[in-house]
Amino acid sequence: MSNIKSTHKTIFNLLSNNSDSTVESLMEQILELCTGKTVSATSVTDTDGNLWVYCYYHKMWENTEVVAYGSKVNTKTGLNTMCKTGTNSWTKKQRELKKVKETALQLVMSGDLEATDLTDYIETNQLELEVIVPRLDNQGYPDLTEISVEPEDKAISK
Repeated sequence: MSNIKSTHKTIFNLLSNNSDSTVESLMEQILELCTGKTVSATSVTDTDGNLWVYCYYHKMWENTEVVAYGSKVNTKTGLNTMCKTGTNSWTKKQRELKKVKETALQLVMSGDLEATDLTDYIETNQLELEVIVPRLDNQGYPDLTEISVEPEDKAISK
C-alpha cells in the first residue's frame, strides 16, 4: 500500500478508516476532498483602500501594507503570488527535497538502501517538507469574511 500517490492518500485513508460504511454515507466527505479549493481572485481592495493578496504558500489573504511581497511583472497587482516569507520557505523546501532525492540515490548506490525502498524513503521525507510553516504574526485571514472589501470585489471572494 506504500505506492499510493500523495494526492490520493487522504481519500484512501478516509475509505480505509470507514471500510464498513457505504459509499453513499461517505460521498459528501469524498466530494469535499475531490473538489478544488481554488480562489477565483488573488487580490482585493478593502474599504480603506488597502490591497490584500492571497498568498499561495500560506493559503491566506494578507494585507500588503503589513506583509512584504516581491514584485512580479505579469500579474494584475504587479506583486508575486507568495509573500516574501512564503517564497523563502517554499524555495528552501524545494532545495531540501532535491537534497533528499540525491541522498536517496547515493544510499541506493552504496547499498545502504534497497532500490525497492527508494520511493518510501523519498515520500517519507517529502511529507515532512510539505508542511506549511504558518505565519507567527497572525497577519492574514483564511477567507474574505474578515475583510471589508470594496463592493465590486465582493463577487470575487472565495
